[in-house]
Amino acid sequence: MKKLILIRHGKAQEAGNAEKDIDRTLTGTGFADSNRLGRALENKELFPDVIISSNAERAALTSNIIAEAVKYDSSQIRHNDMIYNASVRNLLDLVNNFKEVWDCVYIIGHNPSLSYLAEYLSNAEIGSVSPAGAVILRAEVEHWNEISKNTMYFENYYSPESMSNS
Repeated sequence: MKKLILIRHGKAQEAGNAEKDIDRTLTGTGFADSNRLGRALENKELFPDVIISSNAERAALTSNIIAEAVKYDSSQIRHNDMIYNASVRNLLDLVNNFKEVWDCVYIIGHNPSLSYLAEYLSNAEIGSVSPAGAVILRAEVEHWNEISKNTMYFENYYSPESMSNS
């Protein structure tokens, strides 16, 4: 069985005039929600074999916060610049080439591609993944390259709203 946890970065500050989008950082809410999400994943014992993050500042910060919460060595986070402007096809290629020894993988990235990927893989109606939201998907396969359209099962969705009510 393979688990794929698709995580949208926490709430980011608006871009300033001179600031590039990729350099936007998290707001205070973004930090708090990312920490809450990390604790929720840890409480559900969803421990990653690997965390793969966009190289955007807001995603990198989110990945570090979540890694700390789930007791994952943040120096082992794999930053992948392709995730920043990825299409569903790019992200599926990434998933299909995961190492077979990985059974649980976190991808920390951006909308709309994460939401589209989640719906493509699971055929679930997820809508827009909120900042610091996570979609938990599972596949009854042995190899990551077996994953394609409608091959994963939707297990859960965590949003800052749902985590504050639990």
